Amino acid sequence: DSGTMDSLHGRSVPVYSGPRLFHSPRYSGTPSAASFYSPHASHGNFRQVLELSTTMFAHQSRLSEAVRREQPDVIHVTDNWGPVLPLVRRAAGGVPITLAKPSMEHIQDSAGAYARFIRMCLRGCDCIVSYDETCTQCLTGAALTESPVETIPWGIVPPREKRIPQERVNAIRSRYGCGEGDLLAVVSIQSDRALSEVLNEWRSVAGAIPVKTVAAVKPPHWREEFGKLSSEDMFVESGPADFTDLLHAADIMFSPTYSRFVKRTFNPPLTWMEAMVRGTALITSACPGVSALVQDGKNGFSYASPGELGVKIAALKDPSRVRAMQEAARETISGKYDVAGIAKRYVKVWSRISRAL
Repeated sequence: DSGTMDSLHGRSVPVYSGPRLFHSPRYSGTPSAASFYSPHASHGNFRQVLELSTTMFAHQSRLSEAVRREQPDVIHVTDNWGPVLPLVRRAAGGVPITLAKPSMEHIQDSAGAYARFIRMCLRGCDCIVSYDETCTQCLTGAALTESPVETIPWGIVPPREKRIPQERVNAIRSRYGCGEGDLLAVVSIQSDRALSEVLNEWRSVAGAIPVKTVAAVKPPHWREEFGKLSSEDMFVESGPADFTDLLHAADIMFSPTYSRFVKRTFNPPLTWMEAMVRGTALITSACPGVSALVQDGKNGFSYASPGELGVKIAALKDPSRVRAMQEAARETISGKYDVAGIAKRYVKVWSRISRAL
């Protein structure tokens, strides 16, 4: 519907979004040298095709008009537009199209219904951008596409300062009762329904180390009963408002993955990267794709069972080990998940497939 202009390496970047019929959209746009048309949400495959087909028919002329007006070198679309990619192709004329594929279910049968659906969704794009190697292997291993596949992770803008003033760190740690030798842990959950389960898992092993724990729940998701999960060494709270400073002051983040990711490729939450770039070592459960971000024992821990978690937690008694993991976590994000570097990789892909760049 509306365009906003950004700049990437001197190129203008029109970003277009339009309302999806039968759906309250969540718009998304990331830096690129292309035009976007990308309302975004997760639904079942049948509803997805129905919504997108009717929406694309309704807005096809407007997209065609935008293409004629902007004359983009490349059009980049989100994964959800895969089912109607031929309609996007028709509206785009001869403009090359790239498609983002953040994650997908593991293919059990390359001739099955899900594999056929994915092949249909990927037909007609000039290049697919996968967010991690696990997803890329699924796409290429099951021969789901003839288009080239590039693996480019998503990332964050690193904070301008690697560290906040020590006085601020001390104030935050004092707020949660951290004494000399205590670790400060942040529990981050990916579903509020899992809060009690995650806290119980953490409590089962946290007694092995001197630690104070903060479980931060996003304010819109806060419910009164969450406060009852607090204890002397565990603070369950809404926010807090200074969450990024809390990440600077914390030593470790505990954030296990969903069990459903055993059957899906995995796209690490941005909260993990925000914590790691501030020097907070990550502890999470093992699943396909986690190892791309968390090098077990180096910048954090990944564990396969509660028993294994307990053994690894015991290693945090060594302050020098904790400091080394924190620095390695910061270097991992700065080196691989910095948005500036990621943008350059996108430009390289688009330059290769575009007739004009």
